Amino acid sequence: MSRNGAGVYSKPAGTTAVAGTTIESSKYNQTIDDLVNDANLARPVVAGGTGATTAAGARTALGLEIGSDIPDLDGANTFYGPITVDVAPNTYGFVYASGAGMAENSGGNLALRGADSANNTVYYGGDGGPDLATADATILSRKMGDNRFGVLDEDDFASNSAARPPSQQSAKAYVDGKVSALPFTKQYKSSNQAVTSGGTLTLAHGLSEKPKMVQLRLYFQNAALGYAAGSEVIIEDHRNADDTASLGVSVRLTTSSVVVQYGIHSNVFSMLDSTGLKQLITNSDVRLIVYAWA
Repeated sequence: MSRNGAGVYSKPAGTTAVAGTTIESSKYNQTIDDLVNDANLARPVVAGGTGATTAAGARTALGLEIGSDIPDLDGANTFYGPITVDVAPNTYGFVYASGAGMAENSGGNLALRGADSANNTVYYGGDGGPDLATADATILSRKMGDNRFGVLDEDDFASNSAARPPSQQSAKAYVDGKVSALPFTKQYKSSNQAVTSGGTLTLAHGLSEKPKMVQLRLYFQNAALGYAAGSEVIIEDHRNADDTASLGVSVRLTTSSVVVQYGIHSNVFSMLDSTGLKQLITNSDVRLIVYAWA
C-alpha cells in the first residue's frame, strides 16, 4: 500500500492518466487494489483514523490509555502521576497521590498533604499517618493565612468569625436555641369568619397545645362607622360589656381548638366609631379574624 512511514498516502507511480493514451490494466488494477486495501485496513491518525483495530489500541494510539493517561472511573479510580500542591508556611492543601507514580483509592493509597507552620510536608492517610477523619479534623483546625480553613462547628457562634461559615449543625443549634427562648414559637390565624348572632364557631388551631394568648379582630367587609373597607380593628376577647344586650363573644380554648360563642343580639358587636361614639355594627359589614399563639 502506498503510504510512507508517517502514514501519508501517495498514488502508485505510473498511474497518472494521459489524454489520448491507453490505460494499462496492471497499473489500473494496482491502483484499485491499493484503494481497496486502504479502505479495509486500520486508517492512520494522519488520515483521520486511530491506526488501530480495537478500542484499547485506539486509546493507546491517541494517548488516552485508561489508568495511565486518564482516570479509570469504572475500576480502581486510579489517578495518573503525582499531583503536587505547593503550600506556603501555615497553609494547607490536598493531594490525591502519596508518591511518584499512581495512587489508587482501592489500595488505601489516598493521601492528604498539608504543611505545618515550618512548611514541613505532612501526610495524612496513605503514608502511614492518621486516618482520613483525623487528618480532616487536624487540617480544618489549622490556620490558612489569617483565616481559618473549613467551617466552624460552634453552636453559640462565640468566635464571631468573618472568614469561616458555620456548619449546618451549629447553625441549626444556634437558631433552635434562639427560637426556644421566645415566648411564642407557633402562631395560628383563621380565615375571615362570618358573624352569626347566637352562633358557635369552632376553629382547629393546629398548635398541639392550648394557646397562651388569643386576639380577635374585626375585618370590615364594607365601609362602616367611618372605617374603610379592608380595615382591621382589634376587639376584646370577652366583649360582654352590656349583659342585658347579650353583645360580643366568649372564647374557650382547648389543646386543639378555639371555640367562639357569639352573643344572641341581632348585631353582635358594638364599638367606637371614627368619631369616638359607641355604635352597633351590622353583622354583615364585618368578619371575625382569630389569632392564637403558643
